[in-house]
Amino acid sequence: MGIIHKLLLLASIFSFACGGRTLSEARGENTREITPAVIKISTAKVESRQIPKYIQATGSLIAYETSNIAPKVSGKVKNVYVDTGQFVTAGAILAKLDDREAALRYEEAKAAIKQAEAAVRQAEARLGLSPNSNFNASEIPEVRQANANYEQTLAELRQAEANERRYRELLETGDVAQITYEQFKTALDTARARVNAAKQALEAAVNQTKQNHQAIKSAQAAVESARAQAETARQALDDTIIRAPFSGFIGEKRVAVGEYVNSSTPIVTLVRVNPIK
Repeated sequence: MGIIHKLLLLASIFSFACGGRTLSEARGENTREITPAVIKISTAKVESRQIPKYIQATGSLIAYETSNIAPKVSGKVKNVYVDTGQFVTAGAILAKLDDREAALRYEEAKAAIKQAEAAVRQAEARLGLSPNSNFNASEIPEVRQANANYEQTLAELRQAEANERRYRELLETGDVAQITYEQFKTALDTARARVNAAKQALEAAVNQTKQNHQAIKSAQAAVESARAQAETARQALDDTIIRAPFSGFIGEKRVAVGEYVNSSTPIVTLVRVNPIK
């Protein structure tokens, strides 16, 4: 085989190795630049406008709270001041019950307070005390008088003892007759008896004073009891007025004037709609 034929064979083999492309094409592939993909963009004109702060959606809303308002006491409905659908504020009067009996009990309770207070004043007056003054048995007029009598009898006893002692000595020396001494001995015995009587009277006055002071305490306790009863009666009178516990709408009016209701009878249905859920 000639040299020319060998060259042609080598060229054919090289062309086949390059995928059927020429040598020049194979060399040019390594030097060609890669073109990037084209990205499409869009533009718009800048403008200022309001954007809403809410979302439109479909759902259901219910009241935050629904309450059946009933009275605290029993009675006949005197008036209903609201209607269905009406808005009321917290504390508004919804209805009123007949309060004549409750008002009468309240007046009786107030009268009982005055009567109990008068009993206190009387008990204090028996002791000579001014209203709300401090108690001291020794300062009570009856006790002071009894104590003065006791002190006087003690002084008389001391004098009688001195006389009896002096005349007994004179009797022993023969300077006085027996009958004279007996007179002073009798006076001493009388003085001793008067001291004992005065002492008993003083103790009785002190005991009576303490009893009277206890009567004051009992009368004061009666005043407190009467005041508590009056407060209960006043609360019962206030409870004849039914008020709204919170602001809302009257969902339903449940009773009419003249009906008798109790604590389990709803007067109205009150609906709180702020907030809602």
